[in-house]
Amino acid sequence: MNKKILKYALFGGFILLTLTTCKNESTDTSSERISLQTKLQNQDDLEEIRKLIERFRTSDYKESEAIQEEIVRLTFKSPELREAVIIELTHCFSVQNRRNPDEYRLWTGVALTLGKLRAEEAIEILANCIDCNNGLFSFHLETFPSAYALFEIGKPAIPKLIEVIKTEPVKGRPNRLLAVLVLFRIGGKDVKGFFKRQLKDEKDKQIARAIKLGLDKMRTESDPNGKIPSRLDFSQFIRNDSRCSQMIGRRVADCRIL
Repeated sequence: MNKKILKYALFGGFILLTLTTCKNESTDTSSERISLQTKLQNQDDLEEIRKLIERFRTSDYKESEAIQEEIVRLTFKSPELREAVIIELTHCFSVQNRRNPDEYRLWTGVALTLGKLRAEEAIEILANCIDCNNGLFSFHLETFPSAYALFEIGKPAIPKLIEVIKTEPVKGRPNRLLAVLVLFRIGGKDVKGFFKRQLKDEKDKQIARAIKLGLDKMRTESDPNGKIPSRLDFSQFIRNDSRCSQMIGRRVADCRIL
């Protein structure tokens, strides 16, 4: 075979493999996935979902949002399709290297779609990667796709977020801080009660300070149901000292709570 032809054939095969990695991983060994696929009346719907997921790889912010909304719209066709899509997304999220910036657009789109679907089935894997992002830091919870997805899932995520706060060691402070922020964004009387109890036993001074600030905000700004109407994010919790004067590009661990 001509060397040039062989070169392009190999390159094309590599690109094809790269673009279909999540798709292939999502259709191989899971008996649950295979069982659901056989129940679907229209296999074309699931194939369309997989193509949309692959488009996350090359999408910008607006395109990603449009893809997320389209996937959500398609899940309204049947409960079986919704279940299959959540399994597909959850598996895709679990097999991606979420610490790899090259995969950021793909797994971010998947995570945010799980949030929009309020997929309780994904709470565990999202919480296990609550601090995953593109390596940069900003004031906003939206910088951390898994954390934001947990916020969108809402109340069903509360027990897992409480578990993160209660079981993570001090060295896991970023994870605990993010869980604190997500819980305050979810709000409610149960969250307020948990933080009042947690404050009595909290040994990490920075986490305790974050809880106090959040409780003060709930006391002064929340509605009768304990919901905080204004945005609650890192800007209330971070001291703007020399290490944090340029927040973009900094990691969570570089900054301290007020």
